[in-house]
Amino acid sequence: MEEKAKTPLFPQERKRRGGSPPARGKRSLARKSTAVSQAIHTNSFIQSIHEKVCQLSEESTLSFL
Repeated sequence: MEEKAKTPLFPQERKRRGGSPPARGKRSLARKSTAVSQAIHTNSFIQSIHEKVCQLSEESTLSFL
């Protein structure tokens, strides 16, 4: 079954998602920018947790020596 391009079914949807090409481009760029910011934040968070786990692991290893 062929998939059709998603087009608004109702006038309200058309108004909500429509706009000029520059406006749609700005929204697209904003979505991408938000996604990149979230990815960077998540990566930094994971890295800080990893560093803390390594630090705690080293401390517990040293306490047994």
